[in-house]
Amino acid sequence: MVLAGEVGTIFLASGFAAVVRFENCHNVRVRDIAFDYDPPLFSQGRIVSIAQDRRSFTWQMAPGFPAPDSETFAGLNPIPALVLDRADEIAPHSHGNFSVGTSEPLGNGLWRLHSGDERTLPAYAGEASALLMYRRFKWTQAVVVSGCVWMDFEGVEVWGAPEFAFFVESSTGVS
Repeated sequence: MVLAGEVGTIFLASGFAAVVRFENCHNVRVRDIAFDYDPPLFSQGRIVSIAQDRRSFTWQMAPGFPAPDSETFAGLNPIPALVLDRADEIAPHSHGNFSVGTSEPLGNGLWRLHSGDERTLPAYAGEASALLMYRRFKWTQAVVVSGCVWMDFEGVEVWGAPEFAFFVESSTGVS
């Protein structure tokens, strides 16, 4: 079986469930398709300045992403955040390295973010470091492959997955 899109084919998802799930399939090829969550279930931007105690900082949110006070983050306190090092790489032991407790809009996409648990920004974080605020959904994946044999993904993209882009279990020959 072939599931193929034309160039630019996009499936949109707005919830927290998988966009597509393949179960107990054999010899399937998926190609030239993008899966996108709209709105994104995370926000990203760059650190502009850091307070001396490293428990608060000013952040420039990237256009098109949900703000810290949006419904995406409703009910989360604090909001988990991942700070990338200055080379835009994930630093060792970075998982859950900052928690945003409160946020203040400053205008023009700028926000003042404060620690939610007295944790400070990691030592490697500096001005221009990237910051990603995310909402975890307990193992929610965009594309799920379960119990399949000989499955091929070619030219497939996943944008803004809730937790993982792809989740493959109990399957063989998946590329």
